[in-house]
Amino acid sequence: MPDHRASLPDRRRLEATRIYYPGEAGHSIHIQVGFYDDGRPGEVFLTGGGVHGTGMEMTLKDLGVLLSHMFQRGILPQYLATRVGREANLPTPSGRPASVIGAILDEIVAMLEEKEAA
Repeated sequence: MPDHRASLPDRRRLEATRIYYPGEAGHSIHIQVGFYDDGRPGEVFLTGGGVHGTGMEMTLKDLGVLLSHMFQRGILPQYLATRVGREANLPTPSGRPASVIGAILDEIVAMLEEKEAA
């Protein structure tokens, strides 16, 4: 299968945000997203999640690599966010994310929507 990865420019815009999972009392997770010149996300760096060197921190770093590779191959965060698990017992149609992965994707999607609205 051919690799259709779109290379990122050497210099690119980077935006950062932070979430707490689960909720305000949860782990602080720092999200950095690098963008192509056309505004598409192309890379993700994730840090935090507790004590340095823990399983959560390593999982976040690995997730950043996987999301970056997906974005560089044209798989958008909006698509991924609709495919991850959601808590079904909430009154909203999609519910809250059932895992930290969904929470991170939701934050990236919100970041993109905020840019489009500006």
